[in-house]
Amino acid sequence: MSLAPEGIGTIADQKILSLIQDHVRKVGEQIRELIVAIDRFSNHSKEDAKTIYGRLRKLDLEAENLKKQLYEYISKVGLGMIYREDWVRLAINIDSMSDYIVSAAYRIYLSSERGLFPPAEIADDLKKLAEGLLFTYDALRDSIFAYSINVNKAVELCDRIDVEEEKVDEIRRLLDLKIAESNIPIVVILQLRDIVYAMENAVDYMKKAGDDLRIIALHRVR
Repeated sequence: MSLAPEGIGTIADQKILSLIQDHVRKVGEQIRELIVAIDRFSNHSKEDAKTIYGRLRKLDLEAENLKKQLYEYISKVGLGMIYREDWVRLAINIDSMSDYIVSAAYRIYLSSERGLFPPAEIADDLKKLAEGLLFTYDALRDSIFAYSINVNKAVELCDRIDVEEEKVDEIRRLLDLKIAESNIPIVVILQLRDIVYAMENAVDYMKKAGDDLRIIALHRVR
């Protein structure tokens, strides 16, 4: 990968950014698996629920390995590295995104296995929430990859993360109300709320990661 000097300060920064980019790609793959799981769940299908969750867990282990590589590299670089703590915080928030995506997928898997499916109107909003999750992720991914080329552009793209996160909040508030008002068993309500909570938290950590990247980029804006 070729990283332009305008966006990258040191060789250490280049290596760390490369690992973070690989990590964020894995999160993107996880989100796409989650969207497939939600689609099956919305259609009241148990088919492939366990297989999809298994694929997502494999991606999570691969992401965990990338995180370990990153921490090991940062520890070798030493305390003198510029913006060391900012990079670590960014990596932690990306890892937290991954954790909540896996949590949502696990709840979907358990609910599917037990036949605890959402009614149609809630299923439609779950899909909208998943779409918002993907759009927020896309904004974060674009900002991280833009940093390697143009830090000013990366800062601009971080603003898009905030916009998408606000849209997700609106979808989540309406979905919470629909779940509360629905005439479905309490166990289904609890499972749906856990799924929504996990997806919302994944988006919150995307926003935090965007804030971390904005801070790193602003250090380099001339």
